[in-house]
Amino acid sequence: MGLVDLHSHLLWAIDDGCETPGETLEAARLLVGLGFSDAAPSPHAVAGLPSGDPARTTARLADARALLRAEGVALALHANAENRLDAEFLGRVGGDGRRGIGASQRWVLVEVPFDGDVPELPEILGALRRQGVRPLLAHPERCAHFERPGRAAEAVRAGGALQMNV
Repeated sequence: MGLVDLHSHLLWAIDDGCETPGETLEAARLLVGLGFSDAAPSPHAVAGLPSGDPARTTARLADARALLRAEGVALALHANAENRLDAEFLGRVGGDGRRGIGASQRWVLVEVPFDGDVPELPEILGALRRQGVRPLLAHPERCAHFERPGRAAEAVRAGGALQMNV
């Protein structure tokens, strides 16, 4: 197995990522060229965007898989979503609306607000862990909360993992 991408916006015309099937194909070929064998495209799970509809993202994932297969691009695609760490997400995480990574849905990509502090983050992460959810915090390098010394380590001690953009 090669590298695995857990945060990308490969699915076209569904959020702020790729706009066309051609862009998806180009991005997938680039990932393979860099040594990736698997990717879990993470469309924004946000009401008001096409990607906010789980059925629509599932259909687009199937479309992308078919496109890559037809074009001979050896990149396995897995289910995923980028979830805002907000009341809406916390309300659906315990049920079937989790929108996590892969078939098990055990890991869930969550986005902390970019601006401001989130003093209750350790408690939220602990509550998620008690529900059997492993939170993967999307791009903490963009979040003001993590600019304060010790906050990233605190999130990891509370059961989160960090996904950094490079």
